[in-house]
Amino acid sequence: MIVYINQKHIKFYGVDAIKRKLWRRRRFFSTLNKNWGGPKVVAENLLKELEMRQNVQWDICFQEIPKNDSINIMWVVNNVDDLRWAIKNKEKVGAKKLWAGPNLVVVPQESAGILNSDEINKIIVPCEWVKELYERESPDLVGKIQVWPVGIDTDFWSPLNMEKKEDNNILVYNKNQDDLFKKLLPILKSHGEVRVIKYGEYTSGEYKHALNNAAFMVWLSKSESQGLALLEAFSMNVPVLVKDSDQWEYYSQELKREFIYHTASNCPYFSSRCGLKFESIEEFENKLIAFKQKMKKFEFRPRDYLFDANLVVGKTLKIFEDHL
Repeated sequence: MIVYINQKHIKFYGVDAIKRKLWRRRRFFSTLNKNWGGPKVVAENLLKELEMRQNVQWDICFQEIPKNDSINIMWVVNNVDDLRWAIKNKEKVGAKKLWAGPNLVVVPQESAGILNSDEINKIIVPCEWVKELYERESPDLVGKIQVWPVGIDTDFWSPLNMEKKEDNNILVYNKNQDDLFKKLLPILKSHGEVRVIKYGEYTSGEYKHALNNAAFMVWLSKSESQGLALLEAFSMNVPVLVKDSDQWEYYSQELKREFIYHTASNCPYFSSRCGLKFESIEEFENKLIAFKQKMKKFEFRPRDYLFDANLVVGKTLKIFEDHL
């Protein structure tokens, strides 16, 4: 997806104007009860935030050159083919700046090192550890990388009520951690009714319903660049018990090489206001008991944290105020 951001109105005519009207309508209805996955949620929530802002004009580009004298920013969010087109046509569009990211490549060497193009002014990544990884793998990118976590749609991810729920309603988010889940399951069953949400196998409506009924959630994931599903749980005011993890492993089919990073995170936007972490299976039950005791004292306020940390639609673009 390519987004044009400008101070002046961006004009489209004829077929282009019709396509954009149809796209906006399709985008609204296509988001209902779908599991888009991280990259598409990022694109959707970016556009929702742009729609809320009165100080900028914006529109979508379908690899076409608009009838404009200039564009302030051309932002390619999640498609490498779009980025190739944007690099090639930056001058024709009259774009002053080209931004790239966050969902284009896993490591900067991929796609023939496209992020090293001189035409790119800013590279967007979702968290600090990804920034550090990119700088380690491609030192030429130092100074060009901006951390930007996309905001959560707190209107959609809003609990039906903020009251205390039954302590025995336990939700587990399992992202490719089946072996770990099997080891924890007997302990969890001894503490209540367990429901499981498996990564890639649910709709947003199903996840929201599960969160509405959950007293708390157990988060099982190896690594996350932002952890959107975790932040969606925070938005639903659900406290979370997180299996701590700091190792990221990735094998690039393109580069035929394995990458390992030892200071990653599976919850880069976590706070003690949202829950607790546990390190091992051996300490899990004791940590679970301590976690539930804190819950009874109402010590967790994950939804409030999300707003205070500006991790919501309407606030995350504040870091770009001087550029938009």
